[in-house]
Amino acid sequence: MPERTIDQRLDALTSDLESLSATVSETSATVSRLSATVSELSATVSHVSATVSDLSATVSRVSATVSDLSATVQETQRQMLRTDNALATLVENSARDGEAIRALARIAEIHERRLTALEGGEPKP
Repeated sequence: MPERTIDQRLDALTSDLESLSATVSETSATVSRLSATVSELSATVSHVSATVSDLSATVSRVSATVSDLSATVQETQRQMLRTDNALATLVENSARDGEAIRALARIAEIHERRLTALEGGEPKP
């Protein structure tokens, strides 16, 4: 290969420098676009982080509400059991009272017949 002249080498160097300058400009533009994208992504991540924090707080409130509701349901179940027991006692007492009332009515009826018979009237069957 023949030796190049200084002008040829300067022309090649100038061409390489222009090519390098264009590459640096393109790279700089790419870095600027990437920087803008990173900034946008950073803002998006911040927004997502805030949303996650809000959701976490909401979940905590819902969890507390569910716990409160669970306690309320358990207390209601205990009260219902007490009420059921009280109603069962009332039903038993009412049945017993009904039997006693029927027995008293039979006794009253028997006495009525005896009094009628003693007074000389006809006993009612």
